Amino acid sequence: MSAPTGTGAPGRPLRVLHLTKRYPDAVGGDAVVVHHLAATQRAAGHEVHVLTSRSPDIVDAPGVHKTGLPLAQEEIDELSLRRVASLAGTALSSFRLLRRLRPDVVHAHTVDLGAALSLAARLRGVPRVLTLHGTSIGDPWFPRPKRALERALVSLAGYRRVLTVDPQALPRLRTRLRPPVEFVPNAVPLAAYPPRDADPAPGAPLLFVGRLEAVKGVDVLLEALAVAAGRGAPADLEVVGGGSLLPALRRQAHELGLGDRVRFLGPLPPARVAERMRAAAGLVLPSRFEGFALVLLEAWASGTPVVTTDVGAVPQVCTDGVDALVVPAGDAEALGAALVRLLTEEGLGARLAEVARREVEEHYTYEALAARVDAVYQEVSPC
Repeated sequence: MSAPTGTGAPGRPLRVLHLTKRYPDAVGGDAVVVHHLAATQRAAGHEVHVLTSRSPDIVDAPGVHKTGLPLAQEEIDELSLRRVASLAGTALSSFRLLRRLRPDVVHAHTVDLGAALSLAARLRGVPRVLTLHGTSIGDPWFPRPKRALERALVSLAGYRRVLTVDPQALPRLRTRLRPPVEFVPNAVPLAAYPPRDADPAPGAPLLFVGRLEAVKGVDVLLEALAVAAGRGAPADLEVVGGGSLLPALRRQAHELGLGDRVRFLGPLPPARVAERMRAAAGLVLPSRFEGFALVLLEAWASGTPVVTTDVGAVPQVCTDGVDALVVPAGDAEALGAALVRLLTEEGLGARLAEVARREVEEHYTYEALAARVDAVYQEVSPC
């Protein structure tokens, strides 16, 4: 099932301040979304600023403002005394920042920065909007203290609207949060991911792109590769990304007898990722938890077939056997069977990719996303 396409011209020009912990070239889906959304909004006539972390990985650019203590990329998500002190400094400096920028709306993409700016925004009467790119609220997969903290930070900020990229989260968010909550899907810059003009080469590898953490399920993918090999469909795998589980995943690949079939490439720049995407036999997303994976849309735009799990937005966005192969999360046998099917069923990958590319073109552009977000801004912002 696809999301409706945003329609209508932008409303009156606004001054928008986005809050995001990550921004290019710090790695993260939120960084990519805010970057492209901000560019699309500027093209539509809005004045757009971005407040982000003081990280050496984040490039300096017009309209980008850094805040807090200097943080390495791996510190950005840590709940540490240094991170708390950084947020406290942001809260103190936010009064001067808002007085200087005079935004009509503050759009937070992370609950901690949103809470840090909430007092200054309240005192200036600036409405706040939040996009949850993934959330623990009401999800038993996450520890109770994390769920409670995130919910408290959302409540503290006093948002007028909450947007989520995960339609499955809507029921639990609507019962636990006071402001209206709605689903707004992610998007992909089509120009950056042109579809490939030829089928992948014989023996082309499968591809995984993402953080090497438990939530992404790469351990399940390695087990599934062994299952596929046992059923007569051995395949190579390229793993793009870094994370704390890299040593453990290397050991697992060796113990499963996958040998040189699994290549850990580390983080790659976006252009290289797009290149590997177009060359791959398929993109595999074995996540245990997800909001709306941007890499899924990137693969669809590239003409690369996708095998994924039934988490987050996938049941609403993907149709099994039509635009992707969808299996239960954490099920290595089912994932292995799907890989066998993709690798051996003639024409399947091309059929999936053709339908998926049409889905992206019709529903998941940044113009469509900006139109839907703009409608929210116009509702919450005073004339």
